[in-house]
Amino acid sequence: MSDFNIGSLESSETYIGNVLSAEPTDIYRLTLDAPGSFSLSVGKLSANADIKLLDSTGSVLRTSSNSGTTPEAINADALIAGDYSIEISRVSGDVYSGGESHNQH
Repeated sequence: MSDFNIGSLESSETYIGNVLSAEPTDIYRLTLDAPGSFSLSVGKLSANADIKLLDSTGSVLRTSSNSGTTPEAINADALIAGDYSIEISRVSGDVYSGGESHNQH
């Protein structure tokens, strides 16, 4: 598992990465300094991946689990300020992604 700390999320961010069989899950940790909305899209997939948005206790708030290389997306409104995690998991094959985009409004 790879663990990345994004820090405070204030605007749109884009990340490029992969989730390989040796490390089938990536965790992105972030903080919302103020209440707001959050959207995440993972596209240009080379294999199947699923995504989850978790709160600071590890409870799953939203998921996206489309089949194959269909892009994944999560939208969450009315989130409170606090710490969150994004879990991107390989379902099959080595997943190369053109980018993960995180937005706060």
